[in-house]
Amino acid sequence: MEEVAATEAEAAGMEESKKGKRARALFDKYGLPGLAIIGPFFVGSHISAFMGMSFGSTRKRVTGWMLTSLFLWTVVMAVASSYGITYFMPHVEEDGFLIRLFSN
Repeated sequence: MEEVAATEAEAAGMEESKKGKRARALFDKYGLPGLAIIGPFFVGSHISAFMGMSFGSTRKRVTGWMLTSLFLWTVVMAVASSYGITYFMPHVEEDGFLIRLFSN
């Protein structure tokens, strides 16, 4: 697989970038689901989607896995933000962070 990717990159006159190599390693090890879910952390979601398409996955599968990844990352970041706010501002639990922010 790497030889094919390297040959295609040479044929196009381009050298594979560092992010492209990371994306390829994620795709080879975990497949499209791994690239879609783990990829945004290492190479970015737009590059993960592009690389998923360039590695031969269909648009429908890439879109489905990227939407799943977006939902998962949104839930993780929302929970982390909620716990982060209550950790650094423990007094906001009684009436809420946004209520206190807009009442001042």
